[in-house]
Amino acid sequence: MSTFIAKVDYGDAIKSNILDDITETNDDLLDEAETKAITFMKGYLNARYDVNAIFAETGDDRNPVILMYAVDIALYFLHRRISWRDVPKWRKERYDEAKEWLMKVNAQEINDPTLPKVA
Repeated sequence: MSTFIAKVDYGDAIKSNILDDITETNDDLLDEAETKAITFMKGYLNARYDVNAIFAETGDDRNPVILMYAVDIALYFLHRRISWRDVPKWRKERYDEAKEWLMKVNAQEINDPTLPKVA
């Protein structure tokens, strides 16, 4: 279970009734999507940043950009679980934006000085 993303964090990205619909009010599905999203992000970030430290943060200590993209990726995975053909266009766009950001970080085109570097 992820402790990086709290259920309340989804409020900026999706209405609670829609979140309940796509998770069938099953928080295990939400936890699974969060775990997949964080694992996905770690694959892009781990060469440069201490991903264990990044994703161990809670509350206001979390990097807001990392959190935003983790939520977007988790929501994409939840929508895709229902039907990969019917993922809302805007949800796919948010996922693509997150992936593009991760690729730029990985390629060192984006350098966030607030993220802890690998020792």
